[in-house]
Amino acid sequence: MSEVWEYYRDEVLKLGRTDPGPSPIGRNQVVALAEDPDKGWEQMAPFFLHETNAYGAWQAKDDLAAPFHSVTGADELRKSGQYRVLTPERFVAELKSSPRPFTQFHPLCGGMPIELAWSSLRLFEREVLPAFT
Repeated sequence: MSEVWEYYRDEVLKLGRTDPGPSPIGRNQVVALAEDPDKGWEQMAPFFLHETNAYGAWQAKDDLAAPFHSVTGADELRKSGQYRVLTPERFVAELKSSPRPFTQFHPLCGGMPIELAWSSLRLFEREVLPAFT
């Protein structure tokens, strides 16, 4: 998202308009929640890989600035930080330390099974949202 935002920001400035400032949402990432992030990653990685590789291949053909890039495996994708599996506690801590807390969920990412998607959303509902109400 930051590359796209910076392009937008440059174009706004070229038009003589007021600088919109830094991106309000930060980096484009998929966040999923799990009690055990390593087990969650193991379960979710195939779906994250499918999404990034499918979109990465399509976008490479058109030379588009986009967050998706083809990767060779789950370890490479995990190191990129584009897809993250966190405990609810860690996610709350990250959000609270941010000057502009923001999250975006993509629960059915890459064809994620519905129960796996629901488990992440239920953790958000039960353990993350109450920290902000």
